[in-house]
Amino acid sequence: MNLERRLKVLGYIAAGLFFVLLGRVWFLQVISSPQLTEVAAGNRTREVISESPRGKIYDSQGNVVAGLAETLVVTLDWSGLSHLDSEERFDTLADVAHEMNVGGIKVKALELEEVYQRAKTRSLQPVVVADDVSIPLWVTMQERSFPGVVSERRSVRTYPYGEVAAHMIGYIGRVQDQAEADQLNEVDDAKSYQPGDEIGRSGVEEEFDRVLRGTPERRLVEVNAQNQVVRTIEVLQPGQPGSDLHLTLDIQLQAEAERAIKYQLELAKRRAPCDECPEHAANAGSIVITDVNDGSLIVAASYPAFAPGDFLYGMTQDQADYLFQNEDQPFVNRAVSGLYAPGSTFKPFSAYGAITTGVRSPDDIWLDQGRYRLTSCEAGTTSRCVFQNAKSQILGEVDLVDAISRSSDTYFYSLGEELWLDTDQYGVTPIQESAELFGFGTTAGLDVPAERSGRVPTPQRRRDDHDENPEVFPNRNWFVGDNVNLAIGQGDLLATPLQIANAYGMVATNGVRFETHVVRSITDGISGREVQRVEPLPTATAALEPIAMAAIRTGLEGATTNGTAEKAFLGFPQSIGVAGKTGTAQVNGKADFALFAGYGPVAQPRYAIAVVLEQAGFGGQAAAPAARTMFDYLLADLPVPEREPFTDPEPLVLPPETDEFGNLINEFGERIDVLGTVLTPAQIAALDAAAADPSAEPAPAAPPAPAP
Repeated sequence: MNLERRLKVLGYIAAGLFFVLLGRVWFLQVISSPQLTEVAAGNRTREVISESPRGKIYDSQGNVVAGLAETLVVTLDWSGLSHLDSEERFDTLADVAHEMNVGGIKVKALELEEVYQRAKTRSLQPVVVADDVSIPLWVTMQERSFPGVVSERRSVRTYPYGEVAAHMIGYIGRVQDQAEADQLNEVDDAKSYQPGDEIGRSGVEEEFDRVLRGTPERRLVEVNAQNQVVRTIEVLQPGQPGSDLHLTLDIQLQAEAERAIKYQLELAKRRAPCDECPEHAANAGSIVITDVNDGSLIVAASYPAFAPGDFLYGMTQDQADYLFQNEDQPFVNRAVSGLYAPGSTFKPFSAYGAITTGVRSPDDIWLDQGRYRLTSCEAGTTSRCVFQNAKSQILGEVDLVDAISRSSDTYFYSLGEELWLDTDQYGVTPIQESAELFGFGTTAGLDVPAERSGRVPTPQRRRDDHDENPEVFPNRNWFVGDNVNLAIGQGDLLATPLQIANAYGMVATNGVRFETHVVRSITDGISGREVQRVEPLPTATAALEPIAMAAIRTGLEGATTNGTAEKAFLGFPQSIGVAGKTGTAQVNGKADFALFAGYGPVAQPRYAIAVVLEQAGFGGQAAAPAARTMFDYLLADLPVPEREPFTDPEPLVLPPETDEFGNLINEFGERIDVLGTVLTPAQIAALDAAAADPSAEPAPAAPPAPAP
């Protein structure tokens, strides 16, 4: 090929390439112009989402129990660091970490780098890396002007009353990652979440998070080549503060209840236990008070507790150890989640089941000789067939009223045995049916998480548990000892303090029970106008047998005037009156749990109360005085003092223990902790797991087991 021909070929190639280029230009300028214009616009605009202030939480008296306060924060802005290479960025973050550590904020450069990487998912929204910083550090960070690090003022959650009502109010945390945010956003896109946003993690903060959470502001902004905001193009969604919650809790009464728990536990620690009994660890407790006329929860005290504010700014190692490694479990809301054997506080309900079946009338006289031998025991059997009152006290002739007010164990032992020995006439579960009538074994409908339903044991449930998990529940049969144990509120029977209070509320109202609620109303976060009110919702209206209830109420009134709670209520105005019942629940390997439950005023009941003090001894000595303290404030119209730091009580001079009747003692004077069965921690855990699995099928029915 000569030179001229080669030049022609090159010319043709050049011309072809020119026409290809010309065609491409025509395509981009004419055909694709609208689409590319839209893409280009998208490359210089971004949507920015900013959190709005969270709603406040008030108690029933208008006190702010979860509010807002302005604080100084340090934030990290991804866009301000994105133009740096990795080495420059790390050096910058190392300088930031140094200044923050000098200023009292412990943080490492690697931790800031992790925040930077997470912040890519929300590139134009700064991420808080330090809350509640000191003014000197805040000023230093402003003066140094680190790229991408901004010091600013923000509104943050505050809890003015510290630990008071912490379990009910709850605390807030932050959305951990994009996966959690995506899951949350499936419910409500109007209040969308991003990683790092505040979210309620327990109590009403969690249950009403969508109500309390403000509507985020959504802005369309223009950014430059460095991804920095140039201007706001449009506000796509205006921000709006969250709504406010108004609770039924009275924070001052709550504070007094928590102080009463601590005081009585401290007294119990100093009190000598009974012979061969464990020392009083007196480690925890709860007080619940409800309004029997509408289901309002007025007090829900649980000790030990935690400080919700600890979750806002990070914890010290000591704080973390206390919360997460404490055997007493400060996170557990004992008022609604703690499961306890109700002990003698259950006697009115076993009595109702027995009386309504006809096994005994309220006026029938029982000769309490201080001891009771099971009639179903054969001659020559062990001393476990014989059970006595506490201190072997002989009460003589008692009817139902006396049996309740003076807490005659032998009266109720006999009821439990008689019912089980003649199931053809009285049915298999009369006591259990009475318990369920008064709300045991079911939740109260409380509008906070973690409420538990408790447990009402039956022969069928015993078989079901065994068949499903024989290793954890080795005993399949129900014996007379189980029925005797149930009659005095022991064994497999478990209830929360809230359930016990509600049951006594039904006694007070003659059969009416309301759904328990802690939120009274919701108001607009700007105008303050009420947008929703929680109306009382009756959940049970039972036609209770009047003769039985009259005797039970008389017995409960007698318990505080001349019975087991007489000493605790000495001097209480008789014109007002309180009805109640002490209880002492036994737990294997631990000191006795002290209980009291009741209601008042007697003539026109308004309040129901339940007190549980773990490992504090007799109910008449520990729980009843705590209840008396609360009734003094509730019914005597006394001013409630502001919360004060708890101080140790004066040294004690203790009277003889002669006012409680809840122990099981054999004929040799030794306590017996094995009567029927008592649930172990492993069994309770297995039941919780089964309750969380709705797909689990019950075991087939089997006939009742015979008495031994």
